[in-house]
Amino acid sequence: MKTKAQLLKVLYIFIFSVLLSSCEKDNKFVFSETLISREESKIEYADEILAFTDLFQSKLEDTTYTLYEGVNMTKVKLLNKDDEPLQLYFLTVNLAYPGITMEAAMPNNQHVFGRQKVRDMITHKNAALSDQEVVAALNGDYWDTSTNGEPLGPVIMNTEVVKPFPSGTYYFLSVLKNNTAEIGNSTLFGSLTYQMKETLGGRYLLVNEGLDRSASLNKNVEPRTSVGLLSKSKVVFMVVDGRKVDHSVGISMQDMAKIFMAIGAKTAINLDGGGSSTLIERQISGDYSTVNQPTDNPERSVANAWTIIRDKD
Repeated sequence: MKTKAQLLKVLYIFIFSVLLSSCEKDNKFVFSETLISREESKIEYADEILAFTDLFQSKLEDTTYTLYEGVNMTKVKLLNKDDEPLQLYFLTVNLAYPGITMEAAMPNNQHVFGRQKVRDMITHKNAALSDQEVVAALNGDYWDTSTNGEPLGPVIMNTEVVKPFPSGTYYFLSVLKNNTAEIGNSTLFGSLTYQMKETLGGRYLLVNEGLDRSASLNKNVEPRTSVGLLSKSKVVFMVVDGRKVDHSVGISMQDMAKIFMAIGAKTAINLDGGGSSTLIERQISGDYSTVNQPTDNPERSVANAWTIIRDKD
């Protein structure tokens, strides 16, 4: 009897073969918005990862719950081919859902470079909000370790350019004024700057136009934070624990790219990782708890963060 993952694989391969025959443009696959859209209650990342990659042999945990309408947390634990565990956390944000948005955060909610723990950034962000509140947050961009936390990439907060796009190759995640999301490079940044409301950088490109772009990146196995787009309104952050043999060994950027492609991401970039990887959620009580297991234990102070925000009831 075929497993659910095997049946999914057969079904998706058939759909992809049909689309490939009619949706080619300059030898690049054109993704169908209908194909990659999912009902909030039917997140099946673990099955898709098992079906469309050869990285893992089985799943040890697969749990999804709704933090608030439009924001879901998925915890997946997989066993790799070397019998090592890998703990992944997916934060799925539907920007098309009424009252849901994302904002960049910096220390003390000020437009001044520095470093602060993500949970403290949440406190200052909430203090500045009146009819909204942070429901989840996670670490953002890399920073210059020779400074007091100046991020390497661009920063835009509430349409104000705090730091322009850097010279050289770099990438970004942005939430536009129309509450849709974009991931791109300097060229796209230049064309969208005046439409951007919130923007933070990302150092490495993992997936672009549905294709794996990670081959030339370092192959280190580490704790990681990354983000991909299933569509312009659906953002998926992925946090992976690492450096803890009995809990989670960590992941390479190449394997992250494969996972993003397996779950349907058209674009994805790597954010800061290692000891910086931190994912926090709001409890029903109003308290904030750390979802993952940061390697610095306690959490590291970082340059910036992404906060997911909802309108209060």
